[in-house]
Amino acid sequence: VGWTLMSPSGRTVSLTRAQVAMLANFVEKPGITISKADLIYSLGGRVEFYDPKRLEAAMRRLRVKVVDSLGVDLPVEAVYGQGYSFKAVLAKV
Repeated sequence: VGWTLMSPSGRTVSLTRAQVAMLANFVEKPGITISKADLIYSLGGRVEFYDPKRLEAAMRRLRVKVVDSLGVDLPVEAVYGQGYSFKAVLAKV
């Protein structure tokens, strides 16, 4: 099964398993700020052993991938001291 992310204009980009795991947090809890710990856990890591910079790098790679492939910004914002928030309406297709 392949996973894709679709822009409002209908363009799509394929996602890796890790990217799907991160974005699934926002689908499961729409409008909620997701903690870095929850995101790390969804990637199969343990917070006490996982370098938070790895999460930041993974999020940055996803943002760049979306901009390069879809021509739009990924509506994920860092929330200082808390985690990340998805600032768009999500729809399952």
